[in-house]
Amino acid sequence: SIQKYLGDADVVMIPAMIDDLPVSKIDDECFANHSEILKVVMPDTMRSIGYKAFYGCSALREVSFPDGLYEIKGWSFAHTAIPEAKLPDSLKKLGYGTFYGCNKLTEVILSPDVVKLDENTYSNCVRLKSVTIPSPDITIDVAAFDEGKSVVIIGVPGSMAEKYAKAMGLGFEAYEGQ
Repeated sequence: SIQKYLGDADVVMIPAMIDDLPVSKIDDECFANHSEILKVVMPDTMRSIGYKAFYGCSALREVSFPDGLYEIKGWSFAHTAIPEAKLPDSLKKLGYGTFYGCNKLTEVILSPDVVKLDENTYSNCVRLKSVTIPSPDITIDVAAFDEGKSVVIIGVPGSMAEKYAKAMGLGFEAYEGQ
C-alpha cells in the first residue's frame, strides 16, 4: 500500500509494484491537503482508496479510477476540484462524504454494483448537474445530496433512485443504458 506521500509533484503516478509487491491500497490521509496535486494516475492493481486519502487536494482535477477498484472510503475526494467522476464497474463501496464540497464536480456515473450512497456523498457540490445511478436496488441516505438543488438523477424508472429524487425535489430522467 501507499502509506504517506512526501513528494511535491503536480502529477502523481502511483506505481503498480513496489519491492515486487502489488500496490492495491492507498492508506488513510495519504495525500491529504497536498494542494499542488493536479492529476493522479492509479494502476490497475488498485483495489481500495482510504479514508480522506485525497481530502483537501484543492487543485486535484483529474483522477483515473482503474478497473478493479472495489472501494472508495469516506471523504476520500472531499474538497477537490474534480469536474467529473466516471467510476469503474468494479466499484462496490462508496463511503460517506466521498465527494463532499467538490465545487467543480458536474457529473457522476456510478457503477451498477454500488448499492448505497451514504450521508453527504454529494453534499455541497454546487455545480453538480447529473448523477447516473444504473442500479435499481440502490439505497440512498436522505442527506446524500443537497435537497432541492438542480441535480438530475438518471436512474431506472420505478427504482429507489426515482423515489428518492421525487421525495427530495431533484430532477429524474430514465436511464437508457444496459
